[in-house]
Amino acid sequence: MHAAQIYAEMLGQVCHRDLYTNSGMFQEVELTQSHLTNFKRAFVLHARHATFYLYYAKFPNTYLRDIALYGSEYRQRVRTPEQIIIHQSRPFRMRFPKQQANFFRLFANVLYYLVSGNSHVFYLAKDESNPYYRKVMGLDV
Repeated sequence: MHAAQIYAEMLGQVCHRDLYTNSGMFQEVELTQSHLTNFKRAFVLHARHATFYLYYAKFPNTYLRDIALYGSEYRQRVRTPEQIIIHQSRPFRMRFPKQQANFFRLFANVLYYLVSGNSHVFYLAKDESNPYYRKVMGLDV
């Protein structure tokens, strides 16, 4: 799989006006394994035959706003363009039970983090910019 395709899939997940105009600074899914901490990211699960990977990247809201505004002219129009780094997990060979278990443990951590409300995933976040959170918490008056 090409880096450009991974990047396009990630950008498609998070580049929506409702997301990048919220009060947060970036859109993210955080993987909670110790070797992956300190990165805030969007993620893509890629399976190729019996090998699975997770790809992840941090997308600042200013970057998403500028990409939506300038498109292919982003680098020429923005004074200090952001550089998005795509990180890749180690390959998980699904034909080996120990690697299967390690992959599903990592994937379960990602899913738990998403539904915990602590992520910067707009409609899942425990944040006043999330209309669903405002409604549940009685903040809509």
